[in-house]
Amino acid sequence: MAGTGDRAVNYDGGPMRAPGLGGWILRRRAARHGDLPAERRTVPVETVARDWAAGNGIGGEPVAEQLPVVAGDPPVTRLTWSAPGCPPVVLYRIEGGGHGWPGGPQFMPARFIGPIPRHLDATGILLEMV
Repeated sequence: MAGTGDRAVNYDGGPMRAPGLGGWILRRRAARHGDLPAERRTVPVETVARDWAAGNGIGGEPVAEQLPVVAGDPPVTRLTWSAPGCPPVVLYRIEGGGHGWPGGPQFMPARFIGPIPRHLDATGILLEMV
């Protein structure tokens, strides 16, 4: 599950940069220990999902399904890579969603971390997979 509006971990990949005062403190602390924040990069979320699918023996494009929209929540698209006899890979793309646990507590105001869907139960979805 990943939000396309996550400012801490960019959905489309690129330089990893924590925003705000907390990010400044982390970058300063890392630099004192020889870590070069400019070298930290993330891979696009859908690239990681495609790599998992390939590792499971699945090629091609995912099936996209728009989940029902709930007022006040960001829209969610479920992307599923599947093939007979292979474990599927499922990605929930939260359009404009921020850095939080869907269905969990809003640990910081949405203006800081972005909106998270309240109707999506990330814990329940993950437990159904095991």
